[in-house]
Amino acid sequence: MKASSAAPGTGIVVVDVSTAAEDGPTAAAWVSAGTLRLVLAAPDGS
Repeated sequence: MKASSAAPGTGIVVVDVSTAAEDGPTAAAWVSAGTLRLVLAAPDGS
């Protein structure tokens, strides 16, 4: 996983997530169904 820095003024962060090829269809189905969740923790763990 790779995350960009927050964009100035908006706080938007772009996160790239990769999976193994065999997990791609499952991840795509979760995204399509709105059930995939990504939780980002602050660098200090809070």
